[in-house]
Amino acid sequence: MWVGLFLVSSLVALVSLPFQRWSFAASVATLLLLVAVGGGRNQFFHHHRRADNILRYVTEEPRTARMSGVIVSSLDLYESERGPRIPSWLEVDTSRFILKCERLQAGGDWESVSGRLSVDVNGHLVHARIGDRIELLGKLSRPQPVRNPGGYDFQAALSRQGIDGLFRVRHPQAVQVLEDSSSFWWLIPRYRETTRLRIKQLFVQNLSEETCRLALSLLLGDRTQLQDEMRDRFVDSGTMHLLAISGLHVGILAGLISIVCRVLEFSPRTTTTCLILTVVLYAMLTNHRPPVLRASMLITVICLGTAGNRRIEPYSALAFCAAILLLWNPGNLFDIGAQLSFLAVGAIVWSSRALEANPFQAQTLGVPVSEEWQWVGRLSPVVSYLYQGYVVTGAIWLGTLPLTVATFHLVTPIGFVLNALLIPYIGVVLGLGYFFLFCGLLIPPLTVLVGGLFDWSVQGLLWVVDWAHHVPLGHFYCGATPVWWLAVYYILIAWNWNLYGSRQLVNGRWKVLSVWVMIGFTLGLQTPQRDGLKYTVLSVGHGLATVLELPGGETIIYDCGTFGDGRRAERTVEQYLRLQNVSHVDAVMISHADHDHFSGLFKLFERFSIGTLIVTQQFLDFGQANVEEICKAAATHGIPIRIVSAGDEIEFQKTGNAVQFKVLHPSSSFHSKYDNANSMVLSLEYANRRMLLTGDLERDGVEALLEQSTEPFDLVMAPHHGSKFSSPQQFFNWANSSIVLISTGDASVVDRLQEQLGPDVRVFATQKSGALTVEIKQAQPLHVVPFLK
Repeated sequence: MWVGLFLVSSLVALVSLPFQRWSFAASVATLLLLVAVGGGRNQFFHHHRRADNILRYVTEEPRTARMSGVIVSSLDLYESERGPRIPSWLEVDTSRFILKCERLQAGGDWESVSGRLSVDVNGHLVHARIGDRIELLGKLSRPQPVRNPGGYDFQAALSRQGIDGLFRVRHPQAVQVLEDSSSFWWLIPRYRETTRLRIKQLFVQNLSEETCRLALSLLLGDRTQLQDEMRDRFVDSGTMHLLAISGLHVGILAGLISIVCRVLEFSPRTTTTCLILTVVLYAMLTNHRPPVLRASMLITVICLGTAGNRRIEPYSALAFCAAILLLWNPGNLFDIGAQLSFLAVGAIVWSSRALEANPFQAQTLGVPVSEEWQWVGRLSPVVSYLYQGYVVTGAIWLGTLPLTVATFHLVTPIGFVLNALLIPYIGVVLGLGYFFLFCGLLIPPLTVLVGGLFDWSVQGLLWVVDWAHHVPLGHFYCGATPVWWLAVYYILIAWNWNLYGSRQLVNGRWKVLSVWVMIGFTLGLQTPQRDGLKYTVLSVGHGLATVLELPGGETIIYDCGTFGDGRRAERTVEQYLRLQNVSHVDAVMISHADHDHFSGLFKLFERFSIGTLIVTQQFLDFGQANVEEICKAAATHGIPIRIVSAGDEIEFQKTGNAVQFKVLHPSSSFHSKYDNANSMVLSLEYANRRMLLTGDLERDGVEALLEQSTEPFDLVMAPHHGSKFSSPQQFFNWANSSIVLISTGDASVVDRLQEQLGPDVRVFATQKSGALTVEIKQAQPLHVVPFLK
């Protein structure tokens, strides 16, 4: 199909090109020609692999294997998150690179294979580098598919990079270098990596630790050393684009080089050559990231066009850069960074029309030139700059905000105010940074002085970001944007930017766009409509994160945590709530004082309005630091704490007694030395259907629960993730349920429990089925919907 389209469009373009009246046909044919080349490239990139591709051997369940191949990317060192809520055994740095596969041994003889793997090595891999042929021992697996509604598709992201699987190595000593390649092909990449390493050492020796982390991101695009806390500060202040190296950085660098060339009185041709060489070398130094490539190509096109006395059509130049990037890697079409980058530049181009008629230029102020009004003339450059800055910022927001909201669910009004004011200061920071790099590499005696100035400037930037992060209403989170609304919005944006159609057809276009924006705003304010009860068990590995959506509109979280670092549970629950357009959580219930049941709540307390925190008296063991921390976090955000015990009933205002919540365990007199045994056990009844939520109930907690008489339950959450030590047969006999749900990362639990309970009981587990959604509606049977079919 793509070959046929290529041949037809080529023929039409060649025939139409000589005739002026057929110029439109020639343009359409050229566009179709690019589409054909891109489509064919994408088809080959994603679907045509050799018969011996590594995909034949990878499965979702990791398998031990020995692999040999060539390192074909930089070796990036990702520093682990550290903090009081993260176990020390998880504080292990990771070395990551891409391996071009050559041979595989998985339980038998060596076999020749092809394809590429993303390799993670626990620790610092210092004895290998790009171009080396290595042999390594570890676990081979396929990236897991999306397991939760609104989740990040890691599998698709790797596929867009041409990566076929994952390989995890437990220790650097499991990596052996077979051959240190000296071929010419690897000389430039190795020189680049050597230069990047020298720059990192320069940062470490001359900058403070915090500045060093920021400088790596600001100047090299290396965010491997950034902690989540610092990244969140930039995100919430609307200045994340400063850390994500982009066209702004390349533009400032090109501006500085042009100033230097003018001071040195270089000829236009020499200046053009210097600019092109600088942006190309900088793109190589930053590992040719798509935004840097786009900016470098755009500057190169403009320089070459100017040198050739050709008129530059901005949108055509931008489209040319987009075509090259997509042909180089079709996956860039789905990269959010590339999308936002092109939208931002398109908005700047469009806003230049508004800047042509600047009403605040000095000659148009219309103010009498008298002594008492001379200060107005002096202020006119400042007013003019602010006008230009906010026009451009407004245009960028118009182009990027809906996509940002749809992807990150975040709006940062403080960013709109701050960015135009920060641009001159950012120019100073980046100028000092580039000069610092220049001195460090070529004039070492000046390094200490320039490094100190650069360090102070970065600290000043960080102070502004910290201040903006804490400004009331400076940022807020919102629900998901419907895809259909987003698609129509960008069609209207293209219409308003005159990217297609004649001027006679665009009358009233801004009114149409304004009405569409109001429709989207109204959709965002709507309360979710529910015609029953929905209980969702999200897939977070070994841990528990569940959301209850009541028929009255209330939303309740029962546990939110995972083993080790709680970010996985936090992000999973947040994405799910945003997808459901939920901004207020009426109650958070924590079953017991185990870290893997509430480690994901800390950030949720910051990003959502929480009605109340419901716990048992047994939970309040302040000898455990995490318990004290979560209670302090609740107090900081004004969340009242309610203590419940066996026999208490919990009622929510809108739902009333349509859903009956009853605490079955623990009683106020029950105290076990085991946290799990103290788990809050909750009975829910709605539409004559009964569910039992058990936390990690085990040991004497199970014994205390079995002493109570009860009617059969329609659905039960298996205690303690289905552990054989906490799910005795007598418990399931007592509950007498036909459906059992398990939140676990252990694949063997499902088969064991299914065998234990027999064929009459349906067992569902998040490890196999992803998120599990239980739907109960009036006069209908209870229905369990697994996310993965």
